Amino acid sequence: MPSGNLAVVFRPLADMFIASSPHIEAGTLLRNSSPDGITFTVEQEGRRENFREQMMLACPNIGEVFAFDMLEGTLESLKNPDCLILPHHIARKMFGDESAVGRQLTAGGRNYAIGGVYSDFPNNALLQNIIYAPVPPDERLHDWDLGIYYTYINPKP
Repeated sequence: MPSGNLAVVFRPLADMFIASSPHIEAGTLLRNSSPDGITFTVEQEGRRENFREQMMLACPNIGEVFAFDMLEGTLESLKNPDCLILPHHIARKMFGDESAVGRQLTAGGRNYAIGGVYSDFPNNALLQNIIYAPVPPDERLHDWDLGIYYTYINPKP
């Protein structure tokens, strides 16, 4: 996430905040998956290659708050718990000029399908050019013990 002072909050508080005002058009949550990055394994032509990349978990409605320019696939793929999306530069690093959509990545013993590739954000954007996977829909819905969610809203015009 960007440097500076950001608050992380409990999931129930974030959900209550988003639902609290008729002036909020949409809200979404993000959380760090691993601050030190995750090792993703790609298997191609019988050989395995590892890539260490940053990943955040995002609510599938992230497109209601942030604009992603999808080059391949769809942002809707984040509704599938086994899909993720990558920025263009990571897709090229892993797969060259081949299409990344539908390809498999393994991380932490879990298999993911690539559901989309988005155009890299400018360096001054709020979101980073990293891998995004979905936050499980029922994750910490009633948990007041761990504040780990960045909360973003899109106010009504």
